[in-house]
Amino acid sequence: MHQHYESRVSGSWGIRSISLVLVLLASLGGSVLIAQESPAAEAPEQDESKGLKITFHGYLTQAYAQSDGHQFLGITEDGTADYRTAALQIRADISKDDAFIVQFSHERFGASQLQNIKDDVGLDWIFYERRFGDSSIKVGRVQIPFGIYNEVRDVGTLLPFYRPSHNYYGEAAFSSETVDGAVLSHAFKLGESWGLDADLHYGNWKFVTKNFLTNAYTALDANDSLGVELWLDTPVSGLRIGTGAMRFDLKTSAAAPERRWKVYHVSLAGDFDRFAVHAEYKDVDLVTSHALTGYAHLGVNLTEKLTVNAQQERLYLKSPNLARRKLDDDRAAGINYAFNPTLVLKAEHHWNEGSFWLEDVGAFNIVGPKTKYWLLSLSTSF
Repeated sequence: MHQHYESRVSGSWGIRSISLVLVLLASLGGSVLIAQESPAAEAPEQDESKGLKITFHGYLTQAYAQSDGHQFLGITEDGTADYRTAALQIRADISKDDAFIVQFSHERFGASQLQNIKDDVGLDWIFYERRFGDSSIKVGRVQIPFGIYNEVRDVGTLLPFYRPSHNYYGEAAFSSETVDGAVLSHAFKLGESWGLDADLHYGNWKFVTKNFLTNAYTALDANDSLGVELWLDTPVSGLRIGTGAMRFDLKTSAAAPERRWKVYHVSLAGDFDRFAVHAEYKDVDLVTSHALTGYAHLGVNLTEKLTVNAQQERLYLKSPNLARRKLDDDRAAGINYAFNPTLVLKAEHHWNEGSFWLEDVGAFNIVGPKTKYWLLSLSTSF
């Protein structure tokens, strides 16, 4: 069973690292560009005769959140403004086929104990990318190609809600945004109207798990992680279909043997002029049971600036010889106002049933508590 679960560096080290990276890049010479066009880590057009080009991207989402009782992922009844996500991305294009990318992040989760294992500044990505025509390889700490949102979790201006599905992407635990290893990609041309993007990734990452009695979080090592991701571009403009599989070895405690977990998923992404529809389903083989999770999202553009969103997500646990058990059911409705593509105000309300993500009760001690929570957030990017 997102999110970020990579290992974190201390805040002071992270700040010093940002300064060091900037100095090193500047010392290489060449031109420096402040990127405005897109929040993704894509290579700008480059004239090789001009040498090194450096671009910067930044993302910030600041929220105020409040619940009607139970504490949900750090959101309390008293409310909290200590709820945000931010990132600074630095990209150095050495040539049209070679690039070096670094991304630092900052996250706050209100009153959640998750803050105990996360530092104020974290090293999200640091990798070298080499392109070979329609193929590429990334080596280092690389974002994992997984689902619709895993590679843009920090970019609030692209997300319909404050965060993507917490059950599917595991905002607080049970998933990862990055892998320490390599990602190999290739784009296949399947005629004039079809295309297939394929990614293969391998390495290690940090798996954050939650103690459901104390609600404390612990980071474990996910080793020998291997996965594949496929995305099919259809003749219908804006319609894409994805699927993927992943396996990794995990030792849940010092006394427990290392076991191999497996993850399978399917995705549907439709982004059209007046509306968007997204749906994803994931099956996590936990060796002794299966975690089944999925969500469906519908967004309608009322005007060029105003969008309404609705989403429902669920999490089930299926064990042998036992009936499927619902652990979480979250319904959300929201409205977004885009002052411009790089500044978006969001208001959202959630109706939640279940104790899996609550942090003030034992998750398996209370059956089906109902919690309402809401967030008001402002997202910006450059």
